[in-house]
Amino acid sequence: MSIAEQIKSATEKILFTEEVGTWGEGTNELYEILSVKAGVYAEDLTHESYGDAKNGKFVSQITAAHCLKDIARSARFIRGLYQAITDQLKTKDSVHVLYAGCGPYATLFTPLTYFFDSNQVKATMLEIGQVPMANAQKVYDQLELTDYVKAWVNADGTDPQIQFDEKFDIIISETMQVALKKECQVPLTRNLVRFLKEDGTFVPQNIKVEATLEHPKVAGQPDELVIGSIYELDYKNVPEKNHETELTIPSNDYQMLMMKTSIQTYEDEWLKVNESGLTTKLILDNLVVPRKKAKLTYQEDKPKGEDIGFEIEYVD
Repeated sequence: MSIAEQIKSATEKILFTEEVGTWGEGTNELYEILSVKAGVYAEDLTHESYGDAKNGKFVSQITAAHCLKDIARSARFIRGLYQAITDQLKTKDSVHVLYAGCGPYATLFTPLTYFFDSNQVKATMLEIGQVPMANAQKVYDQLELTDYVKAWVNADGTDPQIQFDEKFDIIISETMQVALKKECQVPLTRNLVRFLKEDGTFVPQNIKVEATLEHPKVAGQPDELVIGSIYELDYKNVPEKNHETELTIPSNDYQMLMMKTSIQTYEDEWLKVNESGLTTKLILDNLVVPRKKAKLTYQEDKPKGEDIGFEIEYVD
């Protein structure tokens, strides 16, 4: 079986089945091929650090390699992008994708080149790091996929000064961590959505972060009490910087205030809570004393080197 046939077979396991185990086979097979072509492997992360974008942080290419191996994460994004391209092609002869943060593999776009002709879909690859972009170019050279790339752009997608000569049918970016902490998904989306065509779409379309009350299992009580939405990153209505939400905390016996994240990559493709490292639940606070109200701010105006993310202040 040729490399092209191997990649297509691996991707079919992701696109055309609902079995997570089969998705795992597909993502592992993609990793085995792309890691060799790029020369980038999912190695020990002990000494890996983040880089600073103009707004938020970005991960190392070794961390990006680990992201591919997050099964549900990769599958839901690849499936979402595939369906977005398919839907756009129903009314257009060709689709132009902006891939913001393509990393060393262009993980989410590369497998789909085996399902569309290069005259149907092309990508502009945007990457802040020179080395991961060079490695992605190496992948495309070796796999003979250069016809699928309109341009390679080495720039910071969160920089308000960035410009493109045209607008895009699809913009995709997977530059995030759980509960939108540290990385630059929010400022990047806010900055790049202006380059989306009126009938275009962003992938992911929506990221929801909710607040819940939880405790170790207690007989007769639900494990979780949802108390409200903290943040919703809808590409059609991106919140302003430093968005604030005030929540009322009902009288309760719960011990922890938590955040849970769910991600709509496209239409019916949802990455659900606890399916991925992107959607694991995160502790906001241990409620050692009763509280009535909490103000949660998605703080983006941070000094260089500090992490963007949610800050909590009790107002009772």
